[in-house]
Amino acid sequence: MAAHELARDYTKRGHTVTSVVPKGSRLAGILQNDSLPVIEVESQKYFSPSTSIAIRKAVRASRAKTVVMHQLPDIWLVVPALVGLQVRLIGFAHMFLSHSKKDLLHSALYKRVEKIICLTNVQKKNFLKVLPINELQIAVVPNGVDTKKFSASNRSEIVRKSLGASDEILIGVVGRLDKLKGQIELVEAARILKQKDLRFKIAIIGEETANEGGVRSALVKKIEQNQLQNIVRLAGFRLEIPEIIASLDILVMPSWAETFGRVVIEAMASGTPVIATNAGGVPDIITDGSDGLLVPPQDPEALAKAIDTLLLNPQMRETFRGNGLKKAREIYDIHLVQKKLDELILRNSDH
Repeated sequence: MAAHELARDYTKRGHTVTSVVPKGSRLAGILQNDSLPVIEVESQKYFSPSTSIAIRKAVRASRAKTVVMHQLPDIWLVVPALVGLQVRLIGFAHMFLSHSKKDLLHSALYKRVEKIICLTNVQKKNFLKVLPINELQIAVVPNGVDTKKFSASNRSEIVRKSLGASDEILIGVVGRLDKLKGQIELVEAARILKQKDLRFKIAIIGEETANEGGVRSALVKKIEQNQLQNIVRLAGFRLEIPEIIASLDILVMPSWAETFGRVVIEAMASGTPVIATNAGGVPDIITDGSDGLLVPPQDPEALAKAIDTLLLNPQMRETFRGNGLKKAREIYDIHLVQKKLDELILRNSDH
């Protein structure tokens, strides 16, 4: 998604962007559907002379001045491809790293990288700990949100009814169905809250990760076991995400860990109060008690308590709504983020 968005947005703004992607990949199809220049190469995990030669040919043919990696493991293919070329190398870091890579070979590879763009300061600390890079090689630029696309004006009673709510407080989680996304914990929190006889509905929006089934059936089983069919709805895959987020009264992101959590800033921009887990890069986005609530991951009781707090406190919801909207506009607005990226990626370059 990030690779597609970057190529699309820079192309719209008049820059020349050629994407080098794995042959037959979903990304190749998405880029081609947008009529964006694509060169397909054989996908390789580590060093491959043939793939590096193909990348080198693509760089030279496009007369690129800057190469952007969206997956750091591709450094094994890209750095050999750039030997002897006067090309800047920028890396995006979309995930945390768990293993140290400070050996001599990785040190030689990462020496070629001019900048690694992290999403949060938490991720920056992680990278300084495990990668053979210095602080000057890292820049922190968060994901951005289109504050015109994600707006409180998208709130819709039709959407709310389609998610099973009328005058109840509507709580929602948006994301693929995955054990690590915490939907199971949210259903367990619903079981706890049900005992308090509160008026609320929960909508779980998303479908299972491709080739990783089992989570939906586990959710259905837990909902039925706890007789939550009238409270929790599995809404499946939906296209109208801006309207859904704006129509929620509370957005919950119960993931075990997220490098960033884009849906959090989308909710803030939509004027929707947020409850999220205090894990990964999320604490860099939410100030607990000011523009949202943070709870420990994998803790249904803590999650239920936070939801209970917001359900019973409309003034707190209103405070979070205002503070979150202000932060989205002042820090995460897509135009502000794009300006920071331009300073790093373009730097007198047209390619």
